[in-house]
Amino acid sequence: MLDCSQDWVDRCVFIGVAPDALLDDVDDTINVATESGDPVATVRLLLLSQRVRHRYNTLFAGAASLAVRALVALGHSRDALRFTIRQGRLLIPFEEAMAVALHLADAGNHDEAYELLEEIDVRVLESLSERLDGGDFIGLIHARTQILVLMLAIHRAPTQQSFPAFIESVKDTIRGDAEEPSRLQAAMLTQIDSNFVASMLCFIDQSSAWLQSLPKTLTDGLLGTIDRLASILISVRGQSDGYGLKVEGAALSTIVQRFETGGKPRGELVK
Repeated sequence: MLDCSQDWVDRCVFIGVAPDALLDDVDDTINVATESGDPVATVRLLLLSQRVRHRYNTLFAGAASLAVRALVALGHSRDALRFTIRQGRLLIPFEEAMAVALHLADAGNHDEAYELLEEIDVRVLESLSERLDGGDFIGLIHARTQILVLMLAIHRAPTQQSFPAFIESVKDTIRGDAEEPSRLQAAMLTQIDSNFVASMLCFIDQSSAWLQSLPKTLTDGLLGTIDRLASILISVRGQSDGYGLKVEGAALSTIVQRFETGGKPRGELVK
């Protein structure tokens, strides 16, 4: 019990002991102290446990993105996940977790990025199963769209509901039984499509080639009105600024050209 001290904790952190293992050892020592009937040791260890949890859950989690960048640069991508996931729980907000996943993906650590994305996906799906207002619902749909597109970018697939099935189920939920969507429903459907296109532009390499390959029937729906074009560009700006990304200029030009020419690239108009 005497060996379980702040100095011992610091030495464990220095040699890279996993937070889960460290906290479990402290908890086991607390149980020994309690069973031995030593109140002084029990209180001391409880305070130590509180300090260690504060360090990992608050201080380290608050600097997760910076810590991950440092660990990835040092070649310790597995250790980077300790700052974001512990005991099956996501420690940081969605936006920061996505930024961490992006950094892992950019560094070529696709397995670690996928593991983190899967954990984020579970949390988003749990939230979607709750009763939500329209704004929260759309926000979570946007979040899952970004997760699934980033999975696509690293050539992975979700273990939960697939991308096409997810989008179709969401659109069916919004449409309901109405033959024609209301103005609000149409606006929500536009937001979903716009966020999808924006995510593809932000996360997928050579996204201009992807846009060029889309059939006219699909681009007519995605880029058919000035409202949709504006919504896509706003979403691109939000995601690129939020995650510090540079969007391929050719892809943005393709969007504008397809809108101006009714869904066809300019070259198709010259026969």
